[in-house]
Amino acid sequence: MSSLKKQSKEVLQENTVISMSLVFEDGSTKVMNLEGQELSSKAAKRLLESIKWDSVAEVTFEVDEDERDGEEGDDDEDDDLDYDLDDYLDDEEDEEEDD
Repeated sequence: MSSLKKQSKEVLQENTVISMSLVFEDGSTKVMNLEGQELSSKAAKRLLESIKWDSVAEVTFEVDEDERDGEEGDDDEDDDLDYDLDDYLDDEEDEEEDD
């Protein structure tokens, strides 16, 4: 088993993979969208066997970070908020001027 194939198998088994991108030695690429698919070990094996690994130069994965961290269903509100420190500083300066 090639090193890339072995590493890919481990990633597929341990993570919820959204997409898998292959870069071939000739520079061509192939992106496999796996979002929303629960890959059983058999399905992952079939996927890996469908790839001609001798011509693959690089493999990258986009994984679901929440799933990987074991935070499924974790909807921390602060994850989606964008704090701008300047907004808070302006408010404090305005309050001081009022005094």
